[in-house]
Amino acid sequence: MDNRYSDYYLGIRRAIQDECNTSAFYRHLAAMVPGTLCGDIFATASADEYRHAQMLAALLDHPTSYRLPGASPAAKTICPEDLARAIEGEFGAVCEYAELAAMAPTPHARSVLLSILGDEYGHVRLFILLQETGLCRK
Repeated sequence: MDNRYSDYYLGIRRAIQDECNTSAFYRHLAAMVPGTLCGDIFATASADEYRHAQMLAALLDHPTSYRLPGASPAAKTICPEDLARAIEGEFGAVCEYAELAAMAPTPHARSVLLSILGDEYGHVRLFILLQETGLCRK
Protein backbone atom coordinates (compact mmCIF):
# COMPACT_ATOMS: atom_id res chain seq x y z
CA MET A 1 0.00 0.00 0.00
CA ASP A 2 1.53 3.33 -1.02
CA ASN A 3 1.77 6.26 1.40
CA ARG A 4 -0.90 8.31 -0.36
CA TYR A 5 -3.51 5.56 -0.03
CA SER A 6 -2.44 4.87 3.54
CA ASP A 7 -2.85 8.57 4.41
CA TYR A 8 -6.24 8.59 2.69
CA TYR A 9 -7.42 5.44 4.48
CA LEU A 10 -6.28 6.71 7.90
CA GLY A 11 -7.86 10.10 7.16
CA ILE A 12 -11.20 8.44 6.40
CA ARG A 13 -11.02 6.42 9.63
CA ARG A 14 -10.20 9.56 11.64
CA ALA A 15 -12.98 11.50 9.91
CA ILE A 16 -15.52 8.80 10.81
CA GLN A 17 -14.65 9.10 14.48
CA ASP A 18 -14.70 12.91 14.27
CA GLU A 19 -18.16 12.82 12.67
CA CYS A 20 -19.49 10.55 15.41
CA ASN A 21 -18.06 12.75 18.17
CA THR A 22 -19.35 15.91 16.50
CA SER A 23 -22.80 14.38 16.09
CA ALA A 24 -22.90 13.64 19.83
CA PHE A 25 -21.71 17.20 20.65
CA TYR A 26 -24.40 18.76 18.47
CA ARG A 27 -27.05 16.45 19.91
CA HIS A 28 -25.99 17.67 23.36
CA LEU A 29 -26.26 21.32 22.26
CA ALA A 30 -29.71 20.66 20.76
CA ALA A 31 -30.85 19.11 24.05
CA MET A 32 -29.78 22.27 25.88
CA VAL A 33 -32.34 24.40 24.03
CA PRO A 34 -35.14 22.04 22.92
CA GLY A 35 -38.04 23.40 20.94
CA THR A 36 -36.10 26.45 19.71
CA LEU A 37 -34.74 27.35 16.30
CA CYS A 38 -31.22 27.02 17.71
CA GLY A 39 -32.03 23.55 19.06
CA ASP A 40 -33.54 22.50 15.74
CA ILE A 41 -30.46 23.68 13.85
CA PHE A 42 -28.15 21.66 16.10
CA ALA A 43 -30.42 18.60 15.95
CA THR A 44 -30.32 18.72 12.16
CA ALA A 45 -26.54 19.20 12.17
CA SER A 46 -26.22 16.20 14.51
CA ALA A 47 -28.16 14.03 12.07
CA ASP A 48 -26.01 15.32 9.18
CA GLU A 49 -22.81 14.41 11.02
CA TYR A 50 -24.02 10.88 11.73
CA ARG A 51 -25.01 10.48 8.07
CA HIS A 52 -21.51 11.65 7.11
CA ALA A 53 -19.98 8.89 9.27
CA GLN A 54 -22.11 6.32 7.46
CA MET A 55 -21.17 7.74 4.04
CA LEU A 56 -17.48 7.61 4.97
CA ALA A 57 -17.77 4.07 6.29
CA ALA A 58 -19.24 3.02 2.93
CA LEU A 59 -16.05 4.26 1.23
CA LEU A 60 -13.98 1.68 3.11
CA ASP A 61 -13.43 -1.85 1.83
CA HIS A 62 -14.98 -3.29 4.98
CA PRO A 63 -17.59 -0.79 6.22
CA THR A 64 -18.35 -0.85 9.91
CA SER A 65 -21.39 0.58 11.60
CA TYR A 66 -20.53 3.25 14.14
CA ARG A 67 -22.40 4.04 17.33
CA LEU A 68 -22.67 7.48 18.77
CA PRO A 69 -21.68 8.32 22.35
CA GLY A 70 -24.58 9.18 24.64
CA ALA A 71 -25.66 12.77 25.12
CA SER A 72 -24.74 14.60 28.31
CA PRO A 73 -27.30 16.15 30.65
CA ALA A 74 -28.77 19.36 29.30
CA ALA A 75 -28.21 22.89 30.56
CA LYS A 76 -30.42 25.90 29.86
CA THR A 77 -28.37 27.83 27.30
CA ILE A 78 -25.57 27.29 24.84
CA CYS A 79 -22.49 29.18 25.96
CA PRO A 80 -20.46 31.25 23.46
CA GLU A 81 -17.50 28.86 23.88
CA ASP A 82 -19.63 25.93 22.66
CA LEU A 83 -20.67 27.87 19.59
CA ALA A 84 -17.07 28.97 18.94
CA ARG A 85 -15.98 25.32 19.25
CA ALA A 86 -18.62 24.26 16.71
CA ILE A 87 -17.50 26.97 14.27
CA GLU A 88 -13.82 26.10 14.63
CA GLY A 89 -14.57 22.39 14.19
CA GLU A 90 -16.54 22.99 11.02
CA PHE A 91 -13.78 25.18 9.55
CA GLY A 92 -11.34 22.34 10.26
CA ALA A 93 -13.67 19.80 8.68
CA VAL A 94 -13.92 21.85 5.47
CA CYS A 95 -10.12 21.83 5.20
CA GLU A 96 -9.87 18.14 6.08
CA TYR A 97 -12.40 17.10 3.45
CA ALA A 98 -10.70 19.23 0.78
CA GLU A 99 -7.44 17.35 1.49
CA LEU A 100 -9.15 13.96 1.51
CA ALA A 101 -10.98 14.75 -1.75
CA ALA A 102 -7.64 15.62 -3.36
CA MET A 103 -6.31 12.18 -2.30
CA ALA A 104 -9.46 10.24 -3.22
CA PRO A 105 -8.67 7.16 -5.31
CA THR A 106 -11.90 7.30 -7.37
CA PRO A 107 -14.27 9.92 -8.75
CA HIS A 108 -17.06 8.44 -6.60
CA ALA A 109 -15.02 8.85 -3.41
CA ARG A 110 -14.11 12.40 -4.41
CA SER A 111 -17.78 13.19 -5.01
CA VAL A 112 -18.81 11.82 -1.60
CA LEU A 113 -16.09 13.80 0.16
CA LEU A 114 -16.99 17.03 -1.66
CA SER A 115 -20.65 16.51 -0.78
CA ILE A 116 -19.72 16.21 2.91
CA LEU A 117 -17.47 19.28 2.55
CA GLY A 118 -20.47 21.22 1.25
CA ASP A 119 -22.55 20.22 4.27
CA GLU A 120 -19.77 21.27 6.65
CA TYR A 121 -19.52 24.63 4.87
CA GLY A 122 -23.27 25.07 5.34
CA HIS A 123 -22.95 24.26 9.04
CA VAL A 124 -20.24 26.84 9.62
CA ARG A 125 -22.31 29.51 7.84
CA LEU A 126 -25.34 28.72 10.04
CA PHE A 127 -23.29 28.64 13.23
CA ILE A 128 -21.70 32.01 12.44
CA LEU A 129 -25.19 33.40 11.92
CA LEU A 130 -26.26 31.98 15.29
CA GLN A 131 -23.19 33.57 16.87
CA GLU A 132 -23.79 36.97 15.24
CA THR A 133 -27.50 37.10 16.12
CA GLY A 134 -27.18 35.71 19.65
CA LEU A 135 -30.10 33.41 18.86
CA CYS A 136 -28.79 30.57 21.05
CA ARG A 137 -28.60 32.78 24.14
CA LYS A 138 -32.31 33.56 24.13
